[in-house]
Amino acid sequence: MTSPLAYSVSAACRVGGVGRTKLYQAIGRGELRAVKSGRRTLILSEDLRAWLQALPPIEPARPQVGLTPKSGQPGWHESPFVSEPEPKQVLPARGGSRKILT
Repeated sequence: MTSPLAYSVSAACRVGGVGRTKLYQAIGRGELRAVKSGRRTLILSEDLRAWLQALPPIEPARPQVGLTPKSGQPGWHESPFVSEPEPKQVLPARGGSRKILT
């Protein structure tokens, strides 16, 4: 089976695995070449392939220092990065009653 010479926007989205908005943004920024045939917008298969291949690769996630619990340290539910709420201050208010500040 031969591959098509050009794709409609819907077909290019389906084949390329991207959304219409992303595709039109790439066309608008000049990153992806599109041609017109009457009212139809077409994307040549080699242009779609070149644009997809030019997308940046996913960088592998780097482990974040200090976020993984080690033996003897609190687990995730007792994260050392979550502080306890500060106690409320109780100050005398006018008239002798007490006022709680939050």
